[in-house]
Amino acid sequence: MFSGQSAPRSGLERLLMVLAALCCGTGVWLVVQMIQRSESTLEVQVESMGAVDTRIEMELGRRVVPVRFSFPSTELNKMSSENFRIRFPFSQIRDALGDKLEANGLLPLSKDMVVPLNQAAMDLSRNNISVVEILVPQVSWTARLRYIPAQIRPRLQGTAKEGFTYDPSSAEIEEFGDTIAVLTEEREREYREQGLTLLVIQTLPLDVAGRSGVIREAVGVDLPEGVTLLPNDPARRTVVVEIVEQSITRVVRDVPVVYTPVTATLRAQIMPDRVDVVLQGPASAVNAIGPGDIVFSFLDVSERSGERREVALVARPKDDAIAERIPSIETLPRSVTILFTDLATPAPPEPAPSPALKVDDRPTS
Repeated sequence: MFSGQSAPRSGLERLLMVLAALCCGTGVWLVVQMIQRSESTLEVQVESMGAVDTRIEMELGRRVVPVRFSFPSTELNKMSSENFRIRFPFSQIRDALGDKLEANGLLPLSKDMVVPLNQAAMDLSRNNISVVEILVPQVSWTARLRYIPAQIRPRLQGTAKEGFTYDPSSAEIEEFGDTIAVLTEEREREYREQGLTLLVIQTLPLDVAGRSGVIREAVGVDLPEGVTLLPNDPARRTVVVEIVEQSITRVVRDVPVVYTPVTATLRAQIMPDRVDVVLQGPASAVNAIGPGDIVFSFLDVSERSGERREVALVARPKDDAIAERIPSIETLPRSVTILFTDLATPAPPEPAPSPALKVDDRPTS
């Protein structure tokens, strides 16, 4: 071998040198690709995130908006509209709707709302993908509560105090009987298919067992599944019901009928001079009346000597307080005959008594 000359390279050395050159070139190419960035505008779908309240129906003015991305050329294969979403918290719409049945507004869109559809497979920061601009920075929205007009009605249970009764249909809701029922989407669809336009909701049962008088009590509302009230609607309703004495019918027998003429020179003969009086009302009032507790009025009386006239008879209790509690009172018979004669002449003979029509005591509903 000549001095000063290197030995010829072996084949292995030449292969290693080629591989090194290739690696170096690839590295340079990768660095260039990482440094070199591209931009693309994609139509990205807008959707809500978080728990969706099915009682709220929401519509967006736009479902997709254009977004401009910047990305390394190496990530070009990931830049597809299907891989990204603009997600906003549903609570923004719910809070804006509040207690209103319907509302609308503008939803601002920000870059941080843009996320990968599959966040486990793609990370914007890790993949060096950035949002340059949301070209439509806000979208309009409208929202409404799914609702139906409703009426709350009392529900009673139990047997009232002995001798007392109540009419369930007379029970009332003191206020807020008419209201709005908020529905889930499923419940709204069901009621719509039924053609329902007014929802009747009962209260929880109000127990009136052993009670009497006017009852005024707050009870909860028995809401069907999928139905709620507005947030500002009271959760309880005040039920008012009057439990009254049972009404009875009673006959007071042989009540004396007395007429005192205004004209001092006349006497009055009543035929018959005793009648039966039929009373209907609360038991405690009806049972407090005896034959001596009833007075009569006579209609269309003409005080003339020798005048004989049949006149209508009107009975009433002497005690005004009791009279106010007796809604029905009648006499049997309903009229009597009055004969006026002069005191200076002998009194006419008493007619033979005629039996009065009899009515048995009986309770009434």
